[in-house]
Amino acid sequence: MPKKLDIYIQAVLIASYPLIAHLSILLGKPELHLISFCALLVGVLWQGLIKPNVKVWAWFVVICLSFFLLSRWRLDLYLLYVPPVLIPLVLLLYFGKTLLPNETPLITAIADAARGPLTPAMASYTRRLTQLWCGIFILLIVEALVLISFFNLTAWSWATNCINYLLMAIIFVGEFEFRKKKFPDHDHPTFLDYIKIIGQSFRNKV
Repeated sequence: MPKKLDIYIQAVLIASYPLIAHLSILLGKPELHLISFCALLVGVLWQGLIKPNVKVWAWFVVICLSFFLLSRWRLDLYLLYVPPVLIPLVLLLYFGKTLLPNETPLITAIADAARGPLTPAMASYTRRLTQLWCGIFILLIVEALVLISFFNLTAWSWATNCINYLLMAIIFVGEFEFRKKKFPDHDHPTFLDYIKIIGQSFRNKV
């Protein structure tokens, strides 16, 4: 399978999770819960599944069986509450550990790979940006917990499966454009090249 197609398939599988999960709630179709979980799982484990990696396949079978049993016991709905908390929590830990002493902030490392050696101003900016994203992930976790505690399931789903991802996309694209204007002397890549650099950085660090 071509590498570029391989990456697109993985991205589509992961991105389809919130859409399918949201539809399962809006349409009242519990069977879609299992499909959404499987799409997310396959997307996350995609590289290990197509290699193939025996350990990854073993985990895949075990988790799929667990999803199936939970759906039979009518507990799969509660699993929908997990990703909106777990995903930003994992990202918070992933970004946050790069802010520790003697570590290079994640976005600083990505910017360095994208543009070459950074000026002190750019290095400081990308460090603050890494901190900003950590703050956003904390807010997403708190929001998901508050919504599920005090609001109905539909409102929770609209926020966690739709609005949050749209807002993050707006912030991501907006920051990219702002950075080009703030640091016009840097050699900025195109947006698509920047996405590729970020993807490669994540794969190298996982």
